Amino acid sequence: MITERHMSKGSETSEDVAGQAREWLVRLHAGDLSAETREGFEAWIAQSTAHRTAFREAEQIWRDFDYVARKADLTAAEPSIFERAMAWLQAAFARPAYAFGGAAATIAMFALVAINATNLRAPDQIALTPDFATAIAEIREITLEDGTIVTLGAKSEIAAAFSGDARRVTLLTGEAFFDVAKDASRPFYVAADDTVVRVVGTKFDVKRSAGQVHVAVLEGVVEVMKDEALTSTADSQAQKQVLTAGLQVSVERRQSVPTASPLENIEPGAWRDGRLAYDNVRLKVIVDDVNRYAERPLRIASSDLEDLRLTTAFRTSEIPQMLEVLEVVQPIEVDDSGAGPIVLRRKS
Repeated sequence: MITERHMSKGSETSEDVAGQAREWLVRLHAGDLSAETREGFEAWIAQSTAHRTAFREAEQIWRDFDYVARKADLTAAEPSIFERAMAWLQAAFARPAYAFGGAAATIAMFALVAINATNLRAPDQIALTPDFATAIAEIREITLEDGTIVTLGAKSEIAAAFSGDARRVTLLTGEAFFDVAKDASRPFYVAADDTVVRVVGTKFDVKRSAGQVHVAVLEGVVEVMKDEALTSTADSQAQKQVLTAGLQVSVERRQSVPTASPLENIEPGAWRDGRLAYDNVRLKVIVDDVNRYAERPLRIASSDLEDLRLTTAFRTSEIPQMLEVLEVVQPIEVDDSGAGPIVLRRKS
């Protein structure tokens, strides 16, 4: 239980603060919120940046439930996963009293969240089961239950969850182009890593690559935000960008959404016709894309070469020719002598 000892910051550890944040979140969502509890929370949250950061992280788990709880199945969960979930819950509640009253529903909710909360936050630990997936070099058109058409890029995966008040798709890997059916009563969300795109009806492209989420708009208007901006705090408003047709943005994980920039001679979703085009883009991003189409994967030999920026365009059927040109016009040596990946090295 949160007590006056929590008001003293001198001896607090990060573990203490995380526990306090979980307790506050449970109390705030457990129902029958008293003025005293609200005042206590406001005093605690104002004490330090560490408190605010820990509470945002706890809120993130709560919000993730809204995306993924519909796919959770506690009865089918592996024992080890369930045990980890319960360990998390034990840390969240300081007293047995939390198991009663309004908090009982909260505990059940957190049990679902504990199993699935990393689904949108850690691309290397994704637990969602894809509803649709493609193989290397495969492009697939999918019609969702609301009439939205999704063109799924090569080696890509999405999961979909529709409800009465919202439509949600999670881009687990790769790239997808969305032609969203208009429905003003049910906004359409696309989640990719810690970035969320919100629309009603429009055409746009979303790609996960090299630690970034790239969004480009062909028609209409989309709102790009960090997932914490789904709450209505003042700070979160600065995490949003509105994109209209012809604009794009590349969002780094755990970084603010930058200002949108115009697309230059590149049409969003051009890859649907087998053409990859880039304007001043990192080599790492291009290689990640090529590896979703190439029979033999590419590998960059050194991290310093990953940040080399290129402007180029080529067809997915012409990757060998692209590599030949790359070797001529860039300080890159292409080594395809082995049986494994084709290696890109900086010329000496």
